[in-house]
Amino acid sequence: GRTRGFDGGFRAAIPFTLAPLDGGQATLVRYAVTAEASGMVAAAGGDAIEGVLASAIDELVANLEREAAGR
Repeated sequence: GRTRGFDGGFRAAIPFTLAPLDGGQATLVRYAVTAEASGMVAAAGGDAIEGVLASAIDELVANLEREAAGR
């Protein structure tokens, strides 16, 4: 048989902005998520990809909070 692959792709961007609060005692973190799946990747697993991305972002935020608390 012939080798088959997925026609399509996935792209995500998560830019962060940091701003000091309370005279530098705290930091405000703002972020936005942009994700795009195309082709067969979107057709085969677009909803699953959104769920995995949401979980990964939750984990990232929790890690940032944990690291910030350990100053």
